[in-house]
Amino acid sequence: MKAEYGTTLGYGYVIDDESTGYSTTHSMKLVGLPSGSVHHIRVLSTTEFGSQLSSDDYTFETIARPTVNTIRFQPINDEASAAVLVSWKTNVPTSSTVHYGALGDKLESTLSELTTDHEVVLRNLASNTNYTITVEGRDQYGNLVASVVQSWQSQLDTRPPAVSDTSLSVTVTETSKGKRAQVIAVWKTDEPSTSQIAYGKMSDKTLESKTPLDTEPTTNHVIILSDLNLADIYKIQLISRDLNGNTVYTAITTVVTPDKEVNVFDNVLNLMLRLFRF
Repeated sequence: MKAEYGTTLGYGYVIDDESTGYSTTHSMKLVGLPSGSVHHIRVLSTTEFGSQLSSDDYTFETIARPTVNTIRFQPINDEASAAVLVSWKTNVPTSSTVHYGALGDKLESTLSELTTDHEVVLRNLASNTNYTITVEGRDQYGNLVASVVQSWQSQLDTRPPAVSDTSLSVTVTETSKGKRAQVIAVWKTDEPSTSQIAYGKMSDKTLESKTPLDTEPTTNHVIILSDLNLADIYKIQLISRDLNGNTVYTAITTVVTPDKEVNVFDNVLNLMLRLFRF
């Protein structure tokens, strides 16, 4: 027995059954077939009496193995640090995985949902840095497809940190100089950055004084401004600088330190009168 097969009715390929003798049950294995293609097949056999038999034409379709195409990189400009949207297409639904690396780091981002239109966002990338990127995915049968290595240069980060959740608390402490006021400043940034306060008296035209720079990058900032006069008015400005040197200066805020000899209401009223010269 033998089988003729191919992608057209002309067939073009023949496979012979290597078994000897006659049987009513037969099997053959076709290998090396193109994926995702329709194939024609018919079976030819000879009976033990020498009669020639030919089956009808049958068709079958092989499973399409996944392929990757149309890889694109779209920088995202409104992120706290360099970011990119990686998109690509596959001919059959697969998962979405991006392998990327630079400066010795190797990272991965994966989405398990099977789709033919893939989008993965890579965030917190180094500024102005060349990345090697590979996209890959697995279909429902476990077949893996991976692209060739791509090269992409991240954009230069020129955006300063965004400040939020600012809080200024004024307290009185006992020191070797007697009672002194202090301001506890708390704020958040949307990316790791340094912490510092510029400050001065109400009469100062510029804020020349600054707290020591806290160089530890963080998104949660706390600075204590101490040894302030009681019953006085101070101007305060928060300062944060990200890892790429972009610096944010908040709007100048006015704080009033309490007077140890009057209640809070009278203290605020008196200082407001001094501030606005009523």
